[in-house]
Amino acid sequence: MKMLILNGPGLADLSGCEADPDISLKVIEAACTQLCATLGVDLDFRYTQDTQQLTTWLEENPEGYDALVLNPQGAQSAVSQADRQAIANALDNEVPAVEVHLDHILAAGKEATGPLRPSKGNLGFICGLGMQSYMLAIKALHRQLQAQALQS
Repeated sequence: MKMLILNGPGLADLSGCEADPDISLKVIEAACTQLCATLGVDLDFRYTQDTQQLTTWLEENPEGYDALVLNPQGAQSAVSQADRQAIANALDNEVPAVEVHLDHILAAGKEATGPLRPSKGNLGFICGLGMQSYMLAIKALHRQLQAQALQS
C-alpha cells in the first residue's frame, strides 16, 4: 500500500496556523511517516511552493500510489482561482483522496479558500484540526483501502 501526501504553497511557514501554532511541516512529515510505518503504508511526502508543480505531481502518475492526502495551500498563501481549478481537475482520478487543511477554512471570512471541487473522483475533506487533519486522513484512507482489498 502506497500513499502520497502533497503539500502546496504557503505551508513552509506555518507560524500563522490558528489550529496548531507550534507546528511545522517537518513535524507534520515526521508524524505522518511514523503513522504510516505503524500501518504498514509506504509514504511519499512532498512539498512545493509552486502550484504548477503540485498539478504536475497530481497528473503524472495517479496509478503509482493507492491513496492521496492533499493540502493544496497554506492559510496565508494566495493561490489563484485558475490554479485551484487546475488542481481540482488534476484530482479527477479513481485514487481515493482526502483534502486536508490545518485551519478551519470554512470559517467566516475564509470563503475564498473553500474546498476543491473536482468534477469526478473520490475526494474527502478534513479541516480545522491542526496536524490531526493529516492523521485522520491517513487512518481513513488506510481503512478504505483495507476494505477494498477485502472485497476484491
